[in-house]
Amino acid sequence: MQPNHFAVFHAAARMKFTVEFMRTAGKVVLQPSGQLDETTTSQLEREVACWLNRGEKTLVLDMKSVEVVRKEGLSGILRMGTLLEQAGGSLVLCGLSGSAGYVFRMYGVDGMFETFEDVEEFENQARSSRVIN
Repeated sequence: MQPNHFAVFHAAARMKFTVEFMRTAGKVVLQPSGQLDETTTSQLEREVACWLNRGEKTLVLDMKSVEVVRKEGLSGILRMGTLLEQAGGSLVLCGLSGSAGYVFRMYGVDGMFETFEDVEEFENQARSSRVIN
């Protein structure tokens, strides 16, 4: 099965931003790629809101293909986490390496989320513990 996705062409950066999604371990995994800035983050926030409206309270955000995270992107991820927490769920992060991981560690927000090295580690943990909402 191919993942579903949407794409936004980010003209200022000449970079295509996409978000694919799949379901694993009973959770929706959003897989953005490209740059998270003011424009693309608002698109990702709308996607999170759509999933929340469909009843998905816990979402997994796989950051492995995100090349750049601007401060607006980081702020947006914090807002998404808050929105999901208020709904009784959470935002789980995977793939925080490279520049994306650096930004999270630099601002000290990496500890605010449940994080996994990759989606496979999340799947293994979810199957073994069933602790994730």
